[in-house]
Amino acid sequence: MPLYTPESLTREIIKKRHSITNSDKLRKISLFLFDLAIRNKDAAEALLEQPHRLLGVIASNSSEEKLLQFARANSPKLVEKFISYTTLNSDLANKMRHAASNKPQNNEFNAFLQDVRSRRPQMPRQDGRTFLAVRNNDQVIRINHIEGVYIDGKFTPIVDRGTRDFNKRLCSVGVSSKREILLLDPQDKVLQDLYAKLKWQLRHASNPREILEIIKNLTQTCFPGGQPDEFIARKLRSDKVISLSEFILQGQGVCRHHTLLNSYFLSRLVQDGLLHGEVIHHRQDFDRGAAHAWNLYRDRDGKVYSLDSLWNDVTCVTDNPGALNNLYRQHYLEGEINRMHFRGIPIEQKIQKQVISPPRPVNELFNNPRNMISPQGFEDWKLREKINQIKTDIENNVFEVGSYCFFQGGLTLTLDNGTEKRVPHRVYKIYEAIRKHGDYSESVEVLWAEIQKHAKDGFENPRQGQQEETTAFYSDIANFDESNENDHSLAYR
Repeated sequence: MPLYTPESLTREIIKKRHSITNSDKLRKISLFLFDLAIRNKDAAEALLEQPHRLLGVIASNSSEEKLLQFARANSPKLVEKFISYTTLNSDLANKMRHAASNKPQNNEFNAFLQDVRSRRPQMPRQDGRTFLAVRNNDQVIRINHIEGVYIDGKFTPIVDRGTRDFNKRLCSVGVSSKREILLLDPQDKVLQDLYAKLKWQLRHASNPREILEIIKNLTQTCFPGGQPDEFIARKLRSDKVISLSEFILQGQGVCRHHTLLNSYFLSRLVQDGLLHGEVIHHRQDFDRGAAHAWNLYRDRDGKVYSLDSLWNDVTCVTDNPGALNNLYRQHYLEGEINRMHFRGIPIEQKIQKQVISPPRPVNELFNNPRNMISPQGFEDWKLREKINQIKTDIENNVFEVGSYCFFQGGLTLTLDNGTEKRVPHRVYKIYEAIRKHGDYSESVEVLWAEIQKHAKDGFENPRQGQQEETTAFYSDIANFDESNENDHSLAYR
């Protein structure tokens, strides 16, 4: 299941509101959405995009103080929208207007805030560098909410802001199709030999900072040169994909090569129990269009470290607030890092900051969206939605099949609308299974198991002439549950 933001969760619930038939559940969900709208402006915008029945439930079940709290948290324009969509009495409506228009003013702070906003670069709300890579590189595709590239016939996820495990096959994609695709393969002997060397060098290290210093020094020896352009240009003539180990053997690398190698080292150390924390691959847009990449590591005691082997720096940011701002000469930098990776809690407060849970049922609902959208349970709803999508894909997409001397590959499938089309054997079996059990007379899990069985067979045992698009279709189904688990693993603990 994908990670939900307050905005995306609000949109998802509103989209499925007609399936909520229990009045008590409807009230709880409506008030939950209102709490999100008070806490998050994007959620408030999503809640009020258009009139719907949940707004009436909110208006009739919220206290005056709660309504005024919403008014103080949002713009007068949004509050006016809320009033127009509901049947509040004129007295309460005027109180909300007054609360929205008369927020406490701090002119000095507002002037400072305006100055900061005018100096900082415009950054996309989500993972900016990944967004550019997906938009500008036609080799990047999306399967089950995961962006990746097919390399040697294997779907390889790209490194993004949420990646935490680098001890698996990954790739780093530049923001332009002219950049090389950098492959990290943990099975590469060059990387394995380097890690063995690192473990030997760490035999006397006693704390995270010492470990990071040793990693920094080893990575610097791997990339003594910082001019890989000639090597990249030569390689790109024959292949867009270049392995990290090739750069190491050439001794050439810039920040993205340093950072990916450091990420691999850190993840291996976490896996082997020599470190106990969270590995972060951080990419940052700077002023004047520049960009840089380096590593962050959050230890189990809450301390955050910065590792930049290209810039020869290891810093405990928790103990030295402002150090990164000074190093990179970007006064907003640590604030951006907090927003990107640590949910806005200042790094220097990480250890002391007590996490206060919102009151129930809001916390309970937010942490368990399965209980909110469908009475028969979120899991059944998710599988039904997926099955319906698969059926629609089969009906609307063209599946190329092989053509041989005396016969055509695949089977002729008669669709529900009476038309016929030629499809691969396993696609035929999947569609027939959905047609046979699509009334869900048996449990949805039984049908889903049969669909996945055929898809896994198609993915793991491709027939002669099977097209890449067909393999991707099977992979999408076969890995659906696994990809959802990966999405969960990205959540902050």
